[in-house]
Amino acid sequence: MRQMTSIKKRILQYLTIKGITKYEFYKTTGITRGILDQDNGITESNILKFIHSYPEVSIVWLIVGLGDMLEEESSLKGASKRPDIEQNLTQEPIALPLIPSEYLAPFLEKDQLTQNKDYPTQYVQNQFSDADFFTRVRDLSLFPQYNSGDFIACKIIESTDFIQWNKIYVLSTRQGVIVKRILEGKDETHFKMSSDNPSFHTFEISREEIKGMAIVRGGIHLE
Repeated sequence: MRQMTSIKKRILQYLTIKGITKYEFYKTTGITRGILDQDNGITESNILKFIHSYPEVSIVWLIVGLGDMLEEESSLKGASKRPDIEQNLTQEPIALPLIPSEYLAPFLEKDQLTQNKDYPTQYVQNQFSDADFFTRVRDLSLFPQYNSGDFIACKIIESTDFIQWNKIYVLSTRQGVIVKRILEGKDETHFKMSSDNPSFHTFEISREEIKGMAIVRGGIHLE
């Protein structure tokens, strides 16, 4: 929970600089009163409420503590390149929606109501030039490359006909959403789902089980 506590401290820092009272914060965000005074972490849903209520705050600064606090400052200075953010960089700021885990499956499956929702959006400088959205890693299957809670930038893939072996994908399947490396399966109709963490078993799924997918282009690691 250490990294989440750091996020809460940065929220408090933003409120102090902007002169926003805790009462105003709770009223604006809809977050339960007293959360900021508790000596613990902050949930994903409350992080999303904060980002949605104060879109000028840089998500990179909020999550990892790097760069400028405000997006407009980043636009003026240009974000610096960082070793903990993977490649695929662009010089132009791009807007990426942050998709909560509960909406990820229908979003990948191109459900119109889900895709048209008003998700928190962040302009990200110098990174993930061809990504379509952000989401969060929910387990440790890809540790140490990605830890639970890390943010990953993803590009939606229209077809399973061309897969880059050993790349990480987010897949909506009949059994739910999974984030795995895809390897060649036992035949042309199957894929092997592989994890970096040896505690997680490899398994196979058929192509027809995949209802939507995206390739992971990079990640933002929590502290």
